[in-house]
Amino acid sequence: MTQINSTNEQKAPPPTDALLWTMPTLSRRIGLSRSNIYQQIQSGKFPEPVKIGRSSRWLAAEIQAWVTTQAYARSPKTAG
Repeated sequence: MTQINSTNEQKAPPPTDALLWTMPTLSRRIGLSRSNIYQQIQSGKFPEPVKIGRSSRWLAAEIQAWVTTQAYARSPKTAG
């Protein structure tokens, strides 16, 4: 007799601090479109991907550093 597994196993979403991010994760996390990301890579303003075979992945630490740099580069708001 075959035993039925009664546990409801579901795949957990990948952690947000995963080492490598896919394009959909990257785009969602930073709010830029795929084409905008590749334009910024071409202009040297955005971290290049790590190539794994034919896939592109981005190092989460590099993206987080890029976001921090963008935040510090903002022009300060002048008091009213």
